[in-house]
Amino acid sequence: MSNIESLVLKSNSEQVFFRLYNALEERRYEEVASLFSPKGKWRRFGQIYVGPDEILSALSERSASIMIRHLITNFLVLRSDSNQLVASAYLLVYSADANDNNEKPVRASSPRGVYVANASFVRKDGEVRIASLCMEQDFSFS
Repeated sequence: MSNIESLVLKSNSEQVFFRLYNALEERRYEEVASLFSPKGKWRRFGQIYVGPDEILSALSERSASIMIRHLITNFLVLRSDSNQLVASAYLLVYSADANDNNEKPVRASSPRGVYVANASFVRKDGEVRIASLCMEQDFSFS
């Protein structure tokens, strides 16, 4: 793989990762699910969801009043080849109940926690999708 191809894969993987959390925050759940490969796995809160349909079903059960934000840093490529990339990142997660009115600013007493996200990405037919995503909490603030 050339340096340019490597940089394109890294950039595309980062964008998919950031798009996932932006879509999650804005409740665009179909977009979230579409960012996973057909057999993509997402480990959330101790549950493993496989494939876009299962992921979309799980997300549809989220509270309509929850407001959540993910501050993402230290996106680091651990390894890659021509069509796969493995990375990790830290997320500082804030959440609050917006009480259905979504007035801003929403009050959050403290961060929910600091998480480590480990992700693998696959490129097929020029499209990068998430093959697996696992978040583990490192710090709690309560």
